[in-house]
Amino acid sequence: MEKINLTEDVLVQIIDEQAVIVSPSGGIITTVNETGAFILQFLKNNNNASTEKLVEALQSEFDAPKDIIENDVVSFIDIMLTNKIVSKI
Repeated sequence: MEKINLTEDVLVQIIDEQAVIVSPSGGIITTVNETGAFILQFLKNNNNASTEKLVEALQSEFDAPKDIIENDVVSFIDIMLTNKIVSKI
């Protein structure tokens, strides 16, 4: 089971249910919506989180089918990996 971490130099600030992300190594400053903010905050508070734990946490927070949440988490993490905001270990 793969574990996911925020990249060491990434800064995440939650503002009004959105997250502002600064990634010097990825050369990015961007924002994400409430769901993305929840995922990043979860990773910030839970080092080495698995995709399964992320899905469980989102299910407890949002009213959506598990398969939709799983697909959204995988897509979001793939984008964050591409932009060097998170890493897999």
